Amino acid sequence: MASKLRWCSDACEITCWNGEKVRVAFVIDAFDREIIAHVAVTGAGRFCCRKAA
Repeated sequence: MASKLRWCSDACEITCWNGEKVRVAFVIDAFDREIIAHVAVTGAGRFCCRKAA
């Protein structure tokens, strides 16, 4: 199988010491295990998206 043909994704929620929750999701290439993109969301939906280099 070649790279960039099959991807996997996962998400998790982390509760910080101050009670705030951070939700993180990412997409990973199943062939070479490279992170393709990730997202983090906090509070009332403040959104930050980064594409992996």
